[in-house]
Amino acid sequence: IAMLVHNSSYMFQVRNLSRDDLLFNLFGGTVGGLRVSFAWWIGLTILAAYVLENTRFGNWIYASGGDRDAALKMGVPVGAVKITLYIMTALGAMIVAVCTMMVVDQADIAQGRWKEFEAVTAAVIGGAAITGGHGSPIGTFFGALMFGMVSQGFFYTDINDNWFFAFVGGILLVAVIINKYVREAAARPTR
Repeated sequence: IAMLVHNSSYMFQVRNLSRDDLLFNLFGGTVGGLRVSFAWWIGLTILAAYVLENTRFGNWIYASGGDRDAALKMGVPVGAVKITLYIMTALGAMIVAVCTMMVVDQADIAQGRWKEFEAVTAAVIGGAAITGGHGSPIGTFFGALMFGMVSQGFFYTDINDNWFFAFVGGILLVAVIINKYVREAAARPTR
C-alpha cells in the first residue's frame, strides 16, 4: 500500500479516465481557446447579478443579509433563503473543484484548503460588506480578478511563500477598514 501511495506511476490521471464522458467538455474542455472554468466564472457572475438585481429572491437575499429581523417582519422566508444559499454555495464549490481537478489532472482533497479565506477576501475587496446586506457579484468578480492577479504575482517574487496568508489577512483587514469608512460616509446625512 505504501508503494501505491508514494509511487506516482500508480496515480490515475483524471483527464484520461474521463475523456469519453459526456460531461467532460462541461468541466474540462475549452471555449474559444480558454478553459471552460473561465466561461463558468463569467456565466455564473452574470446569472448572480441578474438574480440579485431583477428577482424577488435577490431582494430577499439582500434583506436577509442586511437585517434578519426586519426581513422576517416583512415576510421574507429567511430560513429558506439561507438554506438555498448554502446549497448554491456547495454547488459552486463542486463546480470549482471539478474544474480544478481537470486542470491539475489529479484528485486531491487538500487542493481547496484555505480557499474559503481567499473567497471572503476577494468578496470584501470587491465591495461586499463583511456584515452582510451590501455588495454585488460584479464587484466580487473584479475583487477576485484583482486578488488572483496579486496572488499570482506574489509567488513570482523572492518573498517566502509562508507569508502569503499573512498578506491575504492584511489585504482583508485593509478592505474591511475601507468598506467600513465608505459605509459610514454613505450613511451620513447630506447638507
